[in-house]
Amino acid sequence: MKAKPAKKSVAQRLIDSMEEGLEALRADKELSGTFVALPPDPPQFDRKHLQTLRRRSKMSQPGFAKVLNVSVKALESWEQGVRQPNGAALRLLQFLENPSLLLSMVKGAGSSRKTQNEEPASELLKRISAEREERARLQAAPRKTVVPAKRGRRTTS
Repeated sequence: MKAKPAKKSVAQRLIDSMEEGLEALRADKELSGTFVALPPDPPQFDRKHLQTLRRRSKMSQPGFAKVLNVSVKALESWEQGVRQPNGAALRLLQFLENPSLLLSMVKGAGSSRKTQNEEPASELLKRISAEREERARLQAAPRKTVVPAKRGRRTTS
C-alpha cells in the first residue's frame, strides 16, 4: 500500500498560490479569468428608515433584534438615533428591505463575466505585492528606541 503524501497546510498552500501568482506577474503572463466580485457598500439606515422597515416587517423590537442577531438595546439605540448600525447588520438590513438583492448578488458571484465592481486577479495580485513590499520597507526602516527616564528621589544640597 502506498503512503499518502503529506498534505500541505492551508498556510503553505496559500503561500504557494501567491508565489505562483507573483511569478506569473513577473513573467508578464496573463492569469486565468478569475475575478473577485466586490459588491457595493450597503446604504446607511437612519432611525426613521429602521423603524419603518421593522414595522413593515410586522415585528416587535425583540423579534427584529433576534433576526439581526443584535441585542434589543442595540436596536433601540439605532431607532432612537443614538447609534448607527454597521458591518454585517447593515448588509442584513439591506437584504430585509430588498430580498431579491441577495439572490442577484449570489447569482452574480457565480458568474464569470466581469462587471464594473470586479477586479481582475492580476490587478489584485499587483496590489497585494505592492502592499507586501511597503510593509517590508517599513519593517526594515530603523526604529528609534525611547528609554524612559529613571525615577528617583530628588535630593537638594
